[in-house]
Amino acid sequence: MALAGHAVAAWRQDLEFTTISIVPDDYTLGRVAMGALPYGFAPDIEITLEDRDLIERKAVVSLAGDAAERHYLEQAGARVDDVLLADQAAHDFASAANITRYLCGREDEHNAYLEYLVVRARVLVEANWHVIEALADAVTEAGSLTWQQAEPIVGAAYLRPDVKPAGTG
Repeated sequence: MALAGHAVAAWRQDLEFTTISIVPDDYTLGRVAMGALPYGFAPDIEITLEDRDLIERKAVVSLAGDAAERHYLEQAGARVDDVLLADQAAHDFASAANITRYLCGREDEHNAYLEYLVVRARVLVEANWHVIEALADAVTEAGSLTWQQAEPIVGAAYLRPDVKPAGTG
């Protein structure tokens, strides 16, 4: 569910991913490959309003995987505490923390901002759970999907939450 959470969060925030895959490679058990950052993106030098927006959206995408795993486990009746669920979730949180550090001047401000983004990721996941389930079913069946293959599945599930698109289980 984590991978589908990342991918749907990207889609809902107008960020394309290139592929979503549950096929292990030399480095991961699965992945969502995101598109490249825009030319000239240099938050260590200057942060425009567009940069700030992009940083926030990318951070929410990073945090959405853990939010999706937690939601899945909670729906299954498991008790989920406030500890990160897996090494990958810790990596995703660190990724969000590293990129958002450019937006905050003080550590207490940064911690509060990250807490806010965790809540945003959780709200996004819960509001789009039916879409995440449809994409997770499709990628489980296919192994890997490109953006072009995943987008119609995600779009159809979003528009019709009561109907599973063909090929999604």
